Amino acid sequence: MDSNSQQAVLNPFQWGSIISAPPVLTSDSSTLRRGLLRRWADTSPEMKQPALDHHVAVLHLGGAKRVRRDRDGDRTITDVHSGGLTIIAAGSASNWRTEGPVDFSHLYIRPRDVDRVVVEVFDREPLRVAFLEEVGRSDALVEGLLNMMMLELSAPVGPSGFYLETLFHAALVRLVGEHSTLSTVHVRAPHSLAPFRLRRVLDYIGDNLSGDISLAALSEVSGLSRYHFSRAFQRMTGLSPYAFVISRRIERAKRLMADHELPIAGIAKRCGFNSHGQFSTMFKRITGLKPSRWRDEH
Repeated sequence: MDSNSQQAVLNPFQWGSIISAPPVLTSDSSTLRRGLLRRWADTSPEMKQPALDHHVAVLHLGGAKRVRRDRDGDRTITDVHSGGLTIIAAGSASNWRTEGPVDFSHLYIRPRDVDRVVVEVFDREPLRVAFLEEVGRSDALVEGLLNMMMLELSAPVGPSGFYLETLFHAALVRLVGEHSTLSTVHVRAPHSLAPFRLRRVLDYIGDNLSGDISLAALSEVSGLSRYHFSRAFQRMTGLSPYAFVISRRIERAKRLMADHELPIAGIAKRCGFNSHGQFSTMFKRITGLKPSRWRDEH
């Protein structure tokens, strides 16, 4: 095994501190929250790259070059054109030597962000998806997106965080879709909802039936994305979040209507309906009876 592969796993900043020169361009957490984009130029042609806790997409810049990679006793030599793309999976360590212009950018990507895209965009099981490690691969779309990110970071008025996040997400979707084992994975994401998360959501619904309950609020309470939460919740309860909330509102209305002194309009409001008309329509759709008729018969 290559001696580098036995080193401790580093984060991008730890690795950056031991590269022979500082980056000439870098993002920060205020402009790019989920990823990190850095560019280097004129560093040493010899580079020891330790195992990292991030995936790395390397964009080769400055002109054509020859890149040698030594990893786990294997050596590969690749002629790389300017704009070529190299993918380094998290946990992989190598020694590199560049013959030609040393100019490159690194897009560092957290594994959990890759998992999120695999589930939310492609609906696949993330544990089965891995990046394909490639050197000097052509991908005009990723090249363009990373160049646009670097231009934005260099903008004289200061970079737009929203714009950079949009470009980062587009690049990440492309990288997962075209530079991973995704196409060979047919297993759907499980969309499970842990019992403690489900209980937290049910408690929130019960405590807020008289007010507005949005999908955004429910997914935040669950700690999952909207897409993942919606599918997981329906899988666990048999109902979509919206249908489940309506059913709970109707059940509360039935209990309140046992008190014949309470006006139906007031009950509708206490159960979170926008109007008596909306309440009446939903109540009849679920029970087959209008609220007043249901009350008379019960």
